[in-house]
Amino acid sequence: MEKYIQAIFDLKKLPSQICAVLAASGAFLFYAPQKWVLVKLNPKSDIYVYIYIAFVISVFIVILSVILLIIKGIKALWIYIFNLAHIYKEISILDDEEKAVLREFYAQGRTTIDMPTLDEIVRDLRNKKILVSASNVYNRGGFHPYKISDSYRKRINPVKHLNSPTIKSSTKEKRNFEDSRPDWI
Repeated sequence: MEKYIQAIFDLKKLPSQICAVLAASGAFLFYAPQKWVLVKLNPKSDIYVYIYIAFVISVFIVILSVILLIIKGIKALWIYIFNLAHIYKEISILDDEEKAVLREFYAQGRTTIDMPTLDEIVRDLRNKKILVSASNVYNRGGFHPYKISDSYRKRINPVKHLNSPTIKSSTKEKRNFEDSRPDWI
């Protein structure tokens, strides 16, 4: 029963679309100039009253559906903005070891890398949901394939957020990059 009531107030479902058609046709029937309306109804007849009641109810349902759709959209936008702010906050507070692990994806040019599951830094990145499992099968010696989650991958700039060396970087910076790589590589 609950799903039927929800379908009435969801503009993407057929019951609310029928209400929208009833509201539009009733508005045309009752409020359009008489020369445009082909059906002439006597305002004192019973059918006129019943049609008007159906019109008012369908208008009420359509208005509620639009209000609920707007509220749903605002809620989705709010959640998106909150998640986006959370992602950028997590990226900004990464420590050097975590940055070094994430840099490996860009240094190797790969989307997945086998990493030790017991490594403390990998575990921290997994708990922050920055790294996600790329497979259900564990590899050799406790290593497991991980990838950067899609929401983080889209927003991480390796040069800006992970201090990756660029093509124009000096040899000293490139040497520092090589020295800061994780020991399990």
